[in-house]
Parts: sequence; structure tokens; C-alpha cells
Amino acid sequence: MAGLVWKDIIYIKKMWKTMLFAVLFFILFSFSRNDAVSSMALIAIMVGSNFSMIPFNYDNYSKWNEYQYAFPISRKTAVCSRYLFGVIVFGCCALIYALIMMFQLFIINEIPEKEDLLLQIGVVCFVPVMQSILFPLIYHCGVEQARLYFVAIFALIAMLVIGCSSVIVNMFCEENTIMIIAAMIIIPILLYIFSLRLSINIEQKKMA
Repeated sequence: MAGLVWKDIIYIKKMWKTMLFAVLFFILFSFSRNDAVSSMALIAIMVGSNFSMIPFNYDNYSKWNEYQYAFPISRKTAVCSRYLFGVIVFGCCALIYALIMMFQLFIINEIPEKEDLLLQIGVVCFVPVMQSILFPLIYHCGVEQARLYFVAIFALIAMLVIGCSSVIVNMFCEENTIMIIAAMIIIPILLYIFSLRLSINIEQKKMA
């Protein structure tokens, strides 16, 4: 599994310039708008989800899927390695947010409000939720069709986030902070595990 994960990381290393540009755009665009939280939310989800698709794209173009099982690799191992790579992408998004928070605190001396902080944590935790939706779609429909479905889902979520931003902020102000943080951690984990099992079942059924 380590070799498969490293293969995916090498794919990302080939696109380090694009990654650097995306990260800089991610940070600068967020601070250039008054509604920085919503902007950061949409960009984080887009960056996290697109980076998660890069290995699928490379595998599709290189025809790796056609001969990878000629090696002693089980379908379950291949799927698990891709989800482990998704965890690494999620960790990178979390690191970006940590850097942004440090920039806010130590460079511009701005302390975020409680509801803004909760929203930012929620954004980070939403990246694996999008991966949980995206990965089974790719295994079931293929990369090209899954990309179309994902764009539609992303657009719907973006409209919901923008349209309900005030409601979400009010909810974060009124509800118990500990319960909100616990939900934002537990729900993505459960969805990720369910998505992993679903993707394994989809991939194993291709053997029949």
C-alpha cells in the first residue's frame, strides 16, 4: 500500500507549480474579500477535491487501471491506498488553514470571532465529506462522468453555503461549541468509512 500511496504523491509532485499557485490564490483571494470565510470555504473544497482527483486522472490517462491488478495488489488494497492519499490531501488543507490562522494572529493581529473560527474548522472538515462523495462516483462512473457529477454537486453546495451563510453563522453562535466541533469531526469520519466500504464493494463487483 505504501508504494501505491507514494505513486499518488509523485503525481502531485509533478504539479508542484500548480499546487503553489493554487495555495497562494487560496490565501490571497480569501483576504481580498469582505466575506472571507465563504470564499475560503469554496476555495478549500475546490482545491481539496481537485487534488484528490489528480491520481485518478493520471491512472486513467496512463491506462494504469488496466494492468495494475497484474501485480500482487488486491482491489481492497488499491482502494484503501487512494483513500489514504485523500487523508494526506485533507492534512494539507488543514495545514493551509493553520498557516492562515497564524497569519491572522501574528501578522495582522486579528483574532477571529468564535463563529468564524467554527466555520473555518467546518470547512476543513468538509473536505473529506466531498472526497466521500467523489471517490465512489469515480469508481462507479469513471473519471469523466464523475467530474461532471461533482461539478453539479459542488455548484449546489456552493449555492447553499452562500445562501445560508447567515443562518449557519447564527447557528454557530447559539449552539454548544463542543457539540458542534464533535459533530464536525465525527460525521466526516463516519462518512469517510462508509464511502471507503462502498468503493471497495464497487471495485470488487467489477471482478464478477
